[in-house]
Parts: sequence; structure tokens; C-alpha cells
Amino acid sequence: LVIYCTLMNRERFEQSEEDAIRHITEAFSPDFWRKSVFALTYANRVLPPAGFESDEEEARWFQSRIHEFKNVIEGALVKSGVSSDKASEIEVIPAGYHTVSHRMPDAREFYGRGDWIPQFSQTCAKKLHKNSSFHSKNPHSRSETVAGNVKSNAPQQELLLHQEVILKTDDQPINILVMGKTRVGKSAVINAIAGAKIAREGKNTK
Repeated sequence: LVIYCTLMNRERFEQSEEDAIRHITEAFSPDFWRKSVFALTYANRVLPPAGFESDEEEARWFQSRIHEFKNVIEGALVKSGVSSDKASEIEVIPAGYHTVSHRMPDAREFYGRGDWIPQFSQTCAKKLHKNSSFHSKNPHSRSETVAGNVKSNAPQQELLLHQEVILKTDDQPINILVMGKTRVGKSAVINAIAGAKIAREGKNTK
């Protein structure tokens, strides 16, 4: 399973990430994205424009933002060589923070969508053709590397990093590749799927 993390609390999907998708597709083939989920991170920090009079209006606006990101990501995949049919099958899910505190009371539930972590887990399980959310027994992190074939000569903040997480479930191990640039909230996503131990081990990938 590939989980690509990109910031939702910004105006748009950046050109550098469209380039990264193209380089990844060229390096590994369009099939690389067959079992992929795009995580829109820091979704709990996305603020609606002024003027909405109800929570329902804000929720509709938030859903429209998800669709905007999905359309751009689909377009980037098609440009990279992925068929339009396969690109339309991608899952784009908003992701917040993994814990709730008095400073971030809406870190896991925002815009009336409920807790993002079970939804995210169920989406990942669906991509893996599993009947329900997967649960890790003894998760561990194998490595963290710089994908040199993606951004080999870029400044540090533009490097595309990935961390491989191994989940040992009841039936078989699951390899999950969590990808994204620095400071895009990969640790929160890793925490959601594998628990606090992995997030601490992979803290330098955030």
C-alpha cells in the first residue's frame, strides 16, 4: 500500500508534487499507484472563508475542497502516464492529527465528518481488499530514505521522503510506504495506522 501525504491547509496542490508524481511513475510504472491512498494532511487546520452562516455550509465547502484536490491529483496521475480510469479510482482522504488536546479539540473530528482515523483505516483496508480495518500487533519501521530518483538535487525542504512500515496482522504482514515531502504530517498518518511507537521511531520523517 502506498500512502502519499500532501498538505491540505494550503491553496493548491503544488507543481513540485505534480513533478514528483511524474518522476515516481516514470521510475516504477503506472502500476505503482494501483494500491494508493492520498492523505490530505493538517485537514483540521483548514479554515473556511468568512461568511458562512451554518455548519452545513462549512461542511459543503470542505467537501468541495477535497474534490478540488482529487481532481488535481487525478490530472497529475494522468499526465504521468496513469490511465484516466485508474486515476479516477484513487482515494483522497482528509487527515488531521492523531490525538486530541485542549489546544486542538478538533484534531480528529472536523466539519461534521466524524473521527478521521477509522475512516482512513477503512479506506486503506479497502485498497488492500480486506473486509475490515486492519489492526497492527507488532508494527515496526524498516527504514527511512530519500527518494533520490525523485528529487536528487533539490533543497532539503523539497526532498521526497518515504518510510516503510510493516504491519503484522492476523493473516499476513502488510508493507505500507508512507511518502511525502518534509513537514507534511507523515508522522500523524503513521500514528493512525501503526500506533505511537512507530510515530516516535519515524519522528524525523515528519
